[in-house]
Amino acid sequence: MGKDNLQDWLLNNSGFLTQYRHLIIDSVSGQFSNLQRDKCTNEKHDWHYLLLCASFLAQSDKGKCQDIALRIAQYCLESRYASEIQKDAAAVVLDTLANRPAIKLAENRKLLQKDYTSRLPLTLLQDWTKRSFKNSIALSNYIPLEANRFQCLFWEKAVSNDWVSLSAPTSAGKSFIVGQWLVDYLRNSPCSNIVYIVPTRALIQQVQQDIERLLKNEDAIDWSITTLPMRSSIDDSKTNVFVFTQERFHILLGEYGTNIRFDMIIIDEAQKIGDNYRGVLLQQAIESALYRSPRCKVLFASPMTENPEIFLEDAPINLTTSPLISEDSMVNQNLIWVSQVPGQPKKWNVELIWEATPVQIGEIRLTSSPSPSKRLPFVAFSLSDPKGGNVVYVNGAAEAEKIAKQLYDLVGDNCELSEDKEIKELIELIQKTIHPKYILWNVLRRGIAFHYGNMPLLIRTEIERLFDSNKIKYLVCTSTLIEGVNMPCRSIFVRGPQKGRGKTMTPSDFWNLAGRAGRWGKEFQGNVVCVDARLTNVWKHGAPTGRTKYRISRTSDEVLKQSADLLSFIDNDSPRDEAAKHPNLEYVFSYLVSSYLRCGSIAQTAWARRFPDDFILALDDKIAVIIERLKAPPEIILRNPGVSPIAMDNMFTYFRNRTENRQEPVEDLIPVPPESEDAVDEYSKILHRINRYLGDVFGRRNRVRQLALLIVDWMKGYSLARIISSREQFYKKRGDDIETSALIRGTMADVEEIARFQAPKYLSCYVDLLRVYLQQIGRDDLIERLLELNILLEFGVSQTTQLSLMGLGLSRSSAIAISEYITGDSLNEAACMQWLKENNWMAEDMPEIIKREITILLSK
Repeated sequence: MGKDNLQDWLLNNSGFLTQYRHLIIDSVSGQFSNLQRDKCTNEKHDWHYLLLCASFLAQSDKGKCQDIALRIAQYCLESRYASEIQKDAAAVVLDTLANRPAIKLAENRKLLQKDYTSRLPLTLLQDWTKRSFKNSIALSNYIPLEANRFQCLFWEKAVSNDWVSLSAPTSAGKSFIVGQWLVDYLRNSPCSNIVYIVPTRALIQQVQQDIERLLKNEDAIDWSITTLPMRSSIDDSKTNVFVFTQERFHILLGEYGTNIRFDMIIIDEAQKIGDNYRGVLLQQAIESALYRSPRCKVLFASPMTENPEIFLEDAPINLTTSPLISEDSMVNQNLIWVSQVPGQPKKWNVELIWEATPVQIGEIRLTSSPSPSKRLPFVAFSLSDPKGGNVVYVNGAAEAEKIAKQLYDLVGDNCELSEDKEIKELIELIQKTIHPKYILWNVLRRGIAFHYGNMPLLIRTEIERLFDSNKIKYLVCTSTLIEGVNMPCRSIFVRGPQKGRGKTMTPSDFWNLAGRAGRWGKEFQGNVVCVDARLTNVWKHGAPTGRTKYRISRTSDEVLKQSADLLSFIDNDSPRDEAAKHPNLEYVFSYLVSSYLRCGSIAQTAWARRFPDDFILALDDKIAVIIERLKAPPEIILRNPGVSPIAMDNMFTYFRNRTENRQEPVEDLIPVPPESEDAVDEYSKILHRINRYLGDVFGRRNRVRQLALLIVDWMKGYSLARIISSREQFYKKRGDDIETSALIRGTMADVEEIARFQAPKYLSCYVDLLRVYLQQIGRDDLIERLLELNILLEFGVSQTTQLSLMGLGLSRSSAIAISEYITGDSLNEAACMQWLKENNWMAEDMPEIIKREITILLSK
């Protein structure tokens, strides 16, 4: 019987499946101390037979075979009934799977005696030696890199192809191997420009630090990593690695026009190209960069997807491309359903999903009968690991705070950490940089925290660090956990998960979330616990029964397929009310006009071949007519993606009518510096103009003034605590009674969604249009008064020194705190670093975590 036939025979052999079923139930249920297990599951196992089967299955390329072999080997290492010889055999199975991090984890946990290879018989040692050569990569500096099979295959494809699109499970080691490949590329490509696009700002610092760590000992590479999309951050004599979101990448492209070339673009979480209007921005940024650099090397990375080849469709025909799909499993993940026993609210069934079928493994008893809003924290508390690693996923920031408070009560004072030095330092930072009454510092005292996207980066980073070290036992998270944040855990608890208000989470996002459970080298297995899994009113489309591959679809393609809606939107001159209701229409319209301007027609774009010829011709005719009558110059349209060119023309017309027909001073249109005493009044006026002509996004009356105050304070570089205090005063003056937690959440949400997204988008367009108008009327003398508002708002600072400190890798909180002691406001990055080295900058009232962040920067 051949190897493949033997593997298939095993997967269908009732004797093997019976033994494996008992093993998997033991393996999973043994993790939960409060689980009352079914008697039939507590058995000793025939390790000799199971390890023999695992040794055959481990040689397969099929994900299912690898997953079974992995579970047998890992549970053998954890079993008290397995002998040392059997545990050595389990290590051999793991090595066959190219999973040496799991072996190291077993050695560190004293489940396996060290140096197991010294105990292997000669034939197995020879096989181990062969695998060592096979599962290693020869780097250009002649140092071998230990890798798994997926990583070796990726390396081969990346070296031999211009465009590569890879898809693999979250725990397959994608980020690690991409980073190693990037460094090896830089060894052989001096003075390159590399762009690394990430989906969120939270990931910018993480990726920057990861690349810096890899490059630390590479003396032969003269490199610079920048997160600032500014000319001053780029050194043409060095290799430049840009780590940006798509929004920051657009700023850089607008700064340089066509005068910058790229050698490589890496797109992390590439499936985000289907993430509504931000997906359109991502696609437009990639195409704009490739228009400048058609020979650029491109790498797309996404989690388990069905069609990664979609990203290769638009590659130039003279370039080589290759998709890569891997099912290699490095960590076992368990899908668990928890459901209330009918008529017994305190008694809950726990089922393991095996072969897409629920299998009862035991019961848990809750301390009281929870209402629907309390079921998630009660189950999480009952099934949690007391050592830590417990993540509770919720559907919004307010719910995160509520669940954290419920867990705080469940934990009780048995876990009191208020005197722990690191917890005390985080509490101090929260109270000083956010608000003394922010509930986060209170729940931290019992090893509980919450984490959502609008929170300051430094606080989120410290929460992640303390969770990783198990100081924080429970972490309540929102959808930021889906965006690639590297935060491994033991178990994730979910109940009817959503992404966005009222939007059921897609299978892609669910399994991307699940991928955080049981990260490679950190845990042997991870658990995804679905609470109330049998309630259809909670799980609208049913709780998951197994991993499914997600089919990627571009947002732009989906909008273009709804051709009637798009063509109507264009024919009606992109009405502002329609754009507010359906922003995807406006973003795609802007994308179409930009594509036409770059390529000369829609028909000449790479993506046009995916659509019927008559539709493309109709688009070409409509876009050509619009471009013919536009007053806004092409470069302004290209610099401002996501804004309707027709809306730009309307603003342009307003400028002319105001100054020529109404004879009002053109100076009154110019945004004042944020430090100006009348800044709030002036920005209120500008936001009203933008609402009317560019995009109806800033509300009405008092809301406009409130946002103008926020924007001004943010550009001034005020701390979040000061901004929140300012908003408190705003409400008090109006006589409003607002709950403090809601005020804090609302302010942080406005900072992210308005000050750092909508405001820079529209104010930058406003300034660009005004600059052109001033040139047309011969008022070049006023142009120097125009501010780079997109930069000021993206980073929330007004001084070059503060920007430089952030460019060095400091969070905004730390950059603002330390800039208080630097008198020069125009220092570049090198001058800031020199100042930090030469001056005694530690102030007594500076939070310890800020001191630590600056100290770490100086130690690099």
